[in-house]
Amino acid sequence: MLFTNLVIFLLVSSIVATENSGCQWVHSVKIGRNCYTFFNMKYNFAEAWGLCKSLYLSGSLPVHLNYISLARLSSYMHGINRNTTSWVGLIRQGLTTWTWTDNTTASVSDLWDDNQPDNWNRSENCAHLRHNWKLNDVSCLQEMSFFCQEPQMPRSYRPV
Repeated sequence: MLFTNLVIFLLVSSIVATENSGCQWVHSVKIGRNCYTFFNMKYNFAEAWGLCKSLYLSGSLPVHLNYISLARLSSYMHGINRNTTSWVGLIRQGLTTWTWTDNTTASVSDLWDDNQPDNWNRSENCAHLRHNWKLNDVSCLQEMSFFCQEPQMPRSYRPV
């Protein structure tokens, strides 16, 4: 078991080392121009979002995702903990509208898992990333792991 954990750690570390160029944190994954840090600890939606905002000074839960970014985040997450799901920055507004936590309307109809979102018991107003790279609606009070998305720096920004 220890050997398996060591191999997984080395594999994930090598992926991170090659994929986090330009990210603030060493243990981040870069997808396109965005950097994401995975937190394998369980918080409800509001707590996780608040931690992301405080850690990154305007960071967020992952927003503006597409199928490729969901697949990469899911693969990264499952390399660390195969039995986890993760919050994404997606909130239900009304009965059928979903918005990202930056208040932009989300167009994610092709990213939902089968028969989702279903708003079971009329209490599922937040979204999370499932094991199969698809989204599911769930109660915002549920606790789960999460990614923080670093705020994008302007292309002209060069850290000193």
